[in-house]
Amino acid sequence: VERRTGFDVADLQLHCSADGALRVGLGLRSIDGAQLSNARLLVDAGRGVSRHDIQLGPSDGSVAWSSLRLSGVEPWWPHTHGTPRCYDAAIEVDVDGATQRIAIGPIGFRDLELEQGD
Repeated sequence: VERRTGFDVADLQLHCSADGALRVGLGLRSIDGAQLSNARLLVDAGRGVSRHDIQLGPSDGSVAWSSLRLSGVEPWWPHTHGTPRCYDAAIEVDVDGATQRIAIGPIGFRDLELEQGD
């Protein structure tokens, strides 16, 4: 969790599926009355950076969820099963009229399934 001018990131959750579906949970806490107005998820999928608007909840750290879909992402695999493809990601937040960026590092898209025998 990073601290920025005007806000703290109280919670950040990403749920990425192999088909490019992505759920983002973001909770921000305003500091000293800073006005938080917009947030975006940025993903560099090798074809340039795509920007996706995400929901902002109350400025008290409560989590707001957004769902989106990225096209053309390759699934992440363990190196023993394929190429472990990851994408650089960041969150942008507009704070008191200025944009601040938080790098969240590489993200991968995968599905896990449990097969239970009889």
